Amino acid sequence: MIKTKDYGYKPLWNVVANLGVIHKPKSYLEIGVRDGDSLKSLLNHHMPELLCLCDPWGTAWGGSGKGNFKHIIDLLKDLEFEGEAIFLTGISQELVPQLEGKYTFDLILVDGNHSYRGAWLDLHNSWKVLKIGGYIIMDDIVHKETPWLLACAIRFGKEMTNAEIVYLDKESQNGVIVFKKC
Repeated sequence: MIKTKDYGYKPLWNVVANLGVIHKPKSYLEIGVRDGDSLKSLLNHHMPELLCLCDPWGTAWGGSGKGNFKHIIDLLKDLEFEGEAIFLTGISQELVPQLEGKYTFDLILVDGNHSYRGAWLDLHNSWKVLKIGGYIIMDDIVHKETPWLLACAIRFGKEMTNAEIVYLDKESQNGVIVFKKC
C-alpha cells in the first residue's frame, strides 16, 4: 500500500499530489476535470510532460457548466505549465478508446461519469492506455449518491489479473481507490 502525506488537501487531492511527488509521472490523463482542482493538486507538486484532459465541460455529473476548457487553459498558464496539453471535449467512454495506440499514461484519474456502467467503461478504457507500473485513481467510491462505485472498483480490481490495489480509503470524505498496473 502507498503511504500518503497530508498536504492539507481533500483526500483525493492528497492522493493525486502524493503520486505526483513519489512517482513523477511523465504523462497524466484526467477524466472529469471540472474546475481543475485535482489537476492543480498534481501540478503544484509535479509537472508532467503531457496532460490529457477529458470532460464534456457541461453541467452533467456535477460538471462546471462552463461549456469549454478556457478556465483550464488559464489555470495551466497560472501554474506555468510548459508541457503538452490535449483537451478532449465530450464523453470519456467514446473519447478515451481513441487514445489507444497513440498515447500511454503513467497516471490516470477516473472521476467522470458516476453511473456503474460509465465508471466501469472508464476504468477498462483507461487500463488499456495505462503503462505497466502506472496508476489509476478512482474517486467517490463511497459517495452517498453513488454507493455502487465501490463494488464497481473492487470488481474491476479482481477481474484485472495484473491490477494491484495499492491504496483504499473508504473512510475519508467520498472515498478513493488506487490501482497499480503490474
